[in-house]
Amino acid sequence: MSALGVRAALIGIGAFCMAWVGACAPAGTPVPTPDPTVDGGSLTRTVYLVRSRLHTGIVMARDALPSSHLPEAADFPDAPFLEFGWGDRDYYPDPNPTVGMGLSALMTPTEAVMKIGARGPPPFAGADDLLSLPVSDGEFGRIAEAIDASFDRPDGGRAEPIPGGRRGGRNFYPAHGRFQMFNTCNNWLARVLAAAGLDVSTTGAMTGAELMLRVRALPRVTE
Repeated sequence: MSALGVRAALIGIGAFCMAWVGACAPAGTPVPTPDPTVDGGSLTRTVYLVRSRLHTGIVMARDALPSSHLPEAADFPDAPFLEFGWGDRDYYPDPNPTVGMGLSALMTPTEAVMKIGARGPPPFAGADDLLSLPVSDGEFGRIAEAIDASFDRPDGGRAEPIPGGRRGGRNFYPAHGRFQMFNTCNNWLARVLAAAGLDVSTTGAMTGAELMLRVRALPRVTE
């Protein structure tokens, strides 16, 4: 089945289950809690929220990433921007996912992966939706910290891509958390933004479109 068919099937299931979202707290991917006493400062940096088909991610300037976090960025020395995303270990990296893989990912809690993808300057090719989000230095650092905390590094240091996890300028690495219907890439990204202190609800974001709608509600966001 085509990617469009996969998308339609998964969105249909998500719509059917929407009524259950309020009663189902998503499993927690470890992210830091923002310190409310820290002043955010001026909005001197920009991060980008992208939606591409079923997935949402966040794009950051590589040379602005704090040296204390995200050592995996060194795998992309020539990329001016990096896109980070979280998803199902089987479905997310597969270039030709099937409906069965998508249903399995949604219905059964499964292992997760973190994606890092090389990006040129915006606008980003292949993005169905793109938002620019100005942030302060403090917010930028907390976003990087939250993303960093999502990588599973049992031996510390730098994570290595999963077997078969290098593909077309994207690497997939082991991640914390379990992917399932109420804990998707959209919930993960909402938690990352909330960990930075941004007013984005972390519950009920069943689709990427819903998450982007919430981010659009922030006064500072531009198209």
